[in-house]
Amino acid sequence: MRAVLNERTETVHKFNDDHAHRLAVCGALFHVSEESTVVVDLADTDDDDTSRCGRCFDGAGGY
Repeated sequence: MRAVLNERTETVHKFNDDHAHRLAVCGALFHVSEESTVVVDLADTDDDDTSRCGRCFDGAGGY
């Protein structure tokens, strides 16, 4: 599964495949420049340095 990593906040969001104006499903990255984000594989983000968006993922904290 593809995800979007906000490299400034180290927060992972669900990738929005139909992103006319939103890169993440939750819309939280609307104001974040594409230079600050990277599309990654969700399985590669399971480390202590990243957190998951609470709007995109059930049971997760963050915005």
